[in-house]
Amino acid sequence: MTWVMLSLMYSFGAQSARIVAVLPPPSPQVVQSTIDQTQAATAGATTRFAYADFLLNVGGTLWRWDTLAFFMLPGEQKSFRISSADGDGGFVWAATGGTFSGTAPRERNYVAPAATGLYQLTISRGRHAKHVNVFVMLPFRHQDEINGYRVGTYSRQSHFPRMGLPRGLIEVTQANVNTWLSPHFRLRDFVCHQPSNFPKYVVLREDLLRKLELLLATVNRKGIVCPTFHVISGYRTPYFNRHNGNVENSVHTYGGAADIYIDADNDGMMDDLNRDGRRGVKDAIALYDLVDLMEKEHPELLGGAGYYRGGAHGAFVHIDVRGQRTRWHD
Repeated sequence: MTWVMLSLMYSFGAQSARIVAVLPPPSPQVVQSTIDQTQAATAGATTRFAYADFLLNVGGTLWRWDTLAFFMLPGEQKSFRISSADGDGGFVWAATGGTFSGTAPRERNYVAPAATGLYQLTISRGRHAKHVNVFVMLPFRHQDEINGYRVGTYSRQSHFPRMGLPRGLIEVTQANVNTWLSPHFRLRDFVCHQPSNFPKYVVLREDLLRKLELLLATVNRKGIVCPTFHVISGYRTPYFNRHNGNVENSVHTYGGAADIYIDADNDGMMDDLNRDGRRGVKDAIALYDLVDLMEKEHPELLGGAGYYRGGAHGAFVHIDVRGQRTRWHD
C-alpha cells in the first residue's frame, strides 16, 4: 500500500472548543416499563442499562439506553424522533449548544454548532431523560499533524465495505476525556496509545459503541460476569499503526474496531471465562463465539472478529464493524 505523505496546515483559531461538564456515570437502576421489560430481562445479572420510558430513533436506529453520543460535523443536522407507547406530549428538548427546531411533539431537528467541541442534549419527560453527548468534530483534511498531534496519512481508499475515510476527528482534552459515550464506555477507552500531550485526536464510529454494548449484554445473558469490557486498543492513528508494525489499512484506523478482554476481578488479566481453572486462549474463544450470536441477532453490525492467545493482559478478542463477516485467530 502506498502511503502519501501530505503536510497541510489547518488553522483552528476560529474553532475554539466549547467544553461543558462531563455527564456523571449512568445510573445502574433499570426503569421497568412495557418498553424495556424484555431487554432488561436479558441484560444480565451484573450489567443493567438505565432506561427512560421512551426510545430515541436517530437515523432509523432505535437507541434504548439513556447515555449516548453522536459525532457530528460543524453545522450538520440530525433528526431525533421519540418512540413511546403512550401519549405525545410532555417532552422537553434542551441543548447547551446548537439548535433544536420543529414543533411536532415527538420530533426535532438538531443543527450542530459551528465551533468544534462537546455539547450536551437532554430529552426528558418528568424523571425520565436521555442524555446525548454531541462531539462536533474537526473536518478531516488529510492533515499529517494537528496541533502537534501526529496523525499520519490515510490511504485514498479503504478495503472495507463500511469504512470510508474519516469524516472528522474528535478533539480530546483533559476536560472531556472522561465523557461517557454509552452506559459502559468513555471517550478515554478509545484514545490512541501514542505518547502525546493534550489535545489528542480520535476517530470513532457510533456503530462500534452500539456493537460493544450489545455484545456486553449478550455476554451477561449467557452467564459470564462482565461489568464492562476492558479496551486494549481502540482508535489507532495511521502513524501509530504503521510504526508499531500493525497491518496497514487496519479497521482500527477508521475508528471501527476494538481489542477487548473481560476482567471482572480487576487483576489486569483476562478472566477464566470457561471455568476450567486456567486462563488462556480458551477464554478468548468463549468470548469470540458470542460475537456470532450477537451478530445473528443484529446483522446490521456484521464485522470482523479474531482471538489472540496472549498479550500484556492475556488472551483477547478483536471485534469490528467493517460490514462483512470475517474471522481469524493467531
